[in-house]
Amino acid sequence: TTKPGDIGSKLRYIGTYVNANPAATGPGFRRQPYTTDMTKNTYTYAQLSTNTVGQYTETHDIGEVWATVLWDLNWQFIYKYGYNSNMYAATGGNNIALKLVLDGCRLQVCNPGFLDGRNAILTADSLNNRGANSSLIWAVFARRGMGYSAVQGPRTGAGGAPTASGSVAAFDIPPKATPLVLSTNAGVAAGSALEAYPNPAQDLLTVRTQLSSAAPMQVTVLDLLGKMVVQSTEVPVAKMQQSGVELNTSRLATGIYVVRVTTTDGIYTTKVTIQH
Repeated sequence: TTKPGDIGSKLRYIGTYVNANPAATGPGFRRQPYTTDMTKNTYTYAQLSTNTVGQYTETHDIGEVWATVLWDLNWQFIYKYGYNSNMYAATGGNNIALKLVLDGCRLQVCNPGFLDGRNAILTADSLNNRGANSSLIWAVFARRGMGYSAVQGPRTGAGGAPTASGSVAAFDIPPKATPLVLSTNAGVAAGSALEAYPNPAQDLLTVRTQLSSAAPMQVTVLDLLGKMVVQSTEVPVAKMQQSGVELNTSRLATGIYVVRVTTTDGIYTTKVTIQH
């Protein structure tokens, strides 16, 4: 449901139409709106704990907490890799996050708990991306109380599912994980905001945009695993808007790559093909 121009901190209410509520102000049929702003959506894994006042035990209530952390995950991947409005692409952070969640569903145990789901997403990233995003994934889950030392409830529920009671929240990351400060970038825009030509390119690729920025733009090329293959280049805004920047792609293997431009307003991506 992310669209060009959206921001992670925007309040997203669910079910406003059926509840005859205003779409912009809710509340809809969820207790809290979906947003990366933890002052507006305060959910953590502690919501499932027996020590929490108003403990969540009902299926849909519990699901709100899980959906919240996945919403956070989606936005952090957008901030890292940019946004692609093509749902079938593999280049945007939203595409990468969605694939990890879906692949995690295939990898997780039957009747999973929150921590089973977290671990399955980490496994999917290990298989798909050689663990390139493991520290980011840990940071997102730890922020919502599903950190390294968190404890899942006992498997005494229906079908051997873990129960909410007995869950213990923790906000730490594994000792070997890299501590990260999660991004708070303002928003995203469509890949059409960028020009990258010729496409396909051979030895040289020109990147140009009419986007604005309060500081020089950073231009980077990534492969589809998110690995940087052309180092970040700092380019003055006026140059990017006029002639653009020329990148040497002669050493890149034939294939599809992602051009990422970082401005003070957000991260923007577009896909290019290198053909030798």
